[in-house]
Amino acid sequence: MFNCNATPSVVLTLGKRVGKPDHELVEQAERLALANFQTPPDIPTLCRALAVNERTLRKAFQKIRGLPPCRRLRMLRLSEARWALLSARGRFVTVTEIATSFGFVELGRFSVEYRNLFGESPSETLGRRSVTHRCGRSASHDRVGTAKSGTSEMPSL
Repeated sequence: MFNCNATPSVVLTLGKRVGKPDHELVEQAERLALANFQTPPDIPTLCRALAVNERTLRKAFQKIRGLPPCRRLRMLRLSEARWALLSARGRFVTVTEIATSFGFVELGRFSVEYRNLFGESPSETLGRRSVTHRCGRSASHDRVGTAKSGTSEMPSL
């Protein structure tokens, strides 16, 4: 649409934004964030990649996941780190190697957040997995997804 000066005029839509539904936006953001664990993108980078502003992304995460994006994305990385610890089966790996491979550089903070989310330390998970694997227990007996932090239950992945 052009005005009399032959310059484009802006058509504003009031009310609901035009674009992707919130659930699609959240899923795309999660996929982008999980694509490279070693250097997880920050929120402004995600917003640029998704062509949305930070407020839109934050509101979508709050509506769909009940958490701000930075917290949800951190929980996803913690869950992936847990999966790696549980899957170590006889390989010689350390908690430090796994934590850093998922972009956690502050190992003390990683350990505290991990314990709050899963109810055990990362080293306990790594050691327990090797013991339970020998005993024949399945991974279904694990407490993945339970939260002891008092904030909220982790939304399903």
